[in-house]
Amino acid sequence: MKLLNILISIIFSVTIINAQIPNSGFENWENDNTPQDWSVNFLGGIVSRSSTAFNGSYAVKLEVDNSGVLPGITSKIFSIKQAYRSMAGHYQFQSNNGSGIFYIYGYFWQGGTLVGSCFSKLGIATSYKDFSLDITYFDDTSVPDSALISVILSYDSLGLSPGQGSFALLDELSFGNATEVKQLDAIPVKFSLKQNYPNPFNPTTAINYSIPLNVKSESSNITLIVYDVIGRQVKTLLNKNQQPGNYLVQFDASNLPSGIYYYRLKAGNNIKTKKMILLK
Repeated sequence: MKLLNILISIIFSVTIINAQIPNSGFENWENDNTPQDWSVNFLGGIVSRSSTAFNGSYAVKLEVDNSGVLPGITSKIFSIKQAYRSMAGHYQFQSNNGSGIFYIYGYFWQGGTLVGSCFSKLGIATSYKDFSLDITYFDDTSVPDSALISVILSYDSLGLSPGQGSFALLDELSFGNATEVKQLDAIPVKFSLKQNYPNPFNPTTAINYSIPLNVKSESSNITLIVYDVIGRQVKTLLNKNQQPGNYLVQFDASNLPSGIYYYRLKAGNNIKTKKMILLK
């Protein structure tokens, strides 16, 4: 409750600007400790510009100092023009005592009324890892006109905080639509991952895959992950249990640069990888 009250006070102390996730790649800074279009939460800790970026020159770094106070940042309220279904980005979180959580929140308003939100607890990641949050709207007809994002290092479910020197990095935030997964007719007899179509593509493409009965007798956890050419995970398209069947996934790469990417399908011990080309 204390954390929620702090976040609410932060929300109503910022001004509205016209942008799509302002300074989403944290390339622009007012000074070494304040990213442009973001405010540093008054809780404490250290916020700084880091050259350990996922993409571009900089990322934002949140670090626990010797006071033990936990740092966070909040965007200014910014205008949007559609009901986005997901928010994605890339992060690291390194805790020197194995405790704590990296929280990220999103809030969405229409005419001053809160109409949607997203929230996630991001766990420890010693190298950059992508995340994608589903945005939930209280009414399916809502089209928000403004939004705000807040991130903070905080206590985990056991009430333990990350110790001094623990830190998180955040980079390349973006909005998008939820990944569409369709189940097709018939049950396949072979585990397979088809070549995406079209390929090269800009910015969307379709990926077909098949999960046969012999992968598992019941449902199986399926992951479909996109990597860049140096092996960094850039997008998780799927991470869920699925029944055997043929499936179609729509991949939207609007927020990725042109280049070669690899997509890997994993179901149990079965793994398939294909290459695709984004050409803008």
